[in-house]
Amino acid sequence: MARDKNIMWCNAGWFRGVFKFGFAPNEKAWTKGLKELGITEEYPTKPCASTFTFEGDDTGCIIVVTVRDGLEEIYSPLEISCLIFHEAVHVFQGLVEFIGEENPSPEFEAYSMQSIAQELIHCFEISRRPLALCGANLEDTDGPSN
Repeated sequence: MARDKNIMWCNAGWFRGVFKFGFAPNEKAWTKGLKELGITEEYPTKPCASTFTFEGDDTGCIIVVTVRDGLEEIYSPLEISCLIFHEAVHVFQGLVEFIGEENPSPEFEAYSMQSIAQELIHCFEISRRPLALCGANLEDTDGPSN
C-alpha cells in the first residue's frame, strides 16, 4: 500500500507549523520519514506501541507514534484502539509540554485527546486494517446494556 511507505502526518489543527504528529505504520515508513527530517532513531521493536518526541530549533516539536507490525493478528480491534489511545495521551502530553501549558482546561484536554486519538486510529485503519464496525447496524449487535 502506497500510504505505508512514509510517516502519515495527522492534522494538528491550529498548531500546524510548530507542532506535528504522525503515525509510522511500519519500520520502512519510520526510517524513511525520520530520514527526511534529518533524524536518526532506531525503530522500536519491544513494546506493542511507542511514541517518540523530537524537538529542534528548525523543526519545532515532532511526535511519531508506531504500533508494532502484526498486533492486529494478536489483539482485538478494541485492544488496539486502546493502545493507540494510550499513545495519544503521550502525544497530548508532548503538546502541552511543548507549548508550556501547565494546567490545560478539562475541555481543551478532552477535545485534544479526542482529535489526536481519532487521527491516529484513522491512520492505523488506512495503513493496516479497520478497527470499528463502520456502517454496522447497531440494532443487530448486543451493544451496551442500559
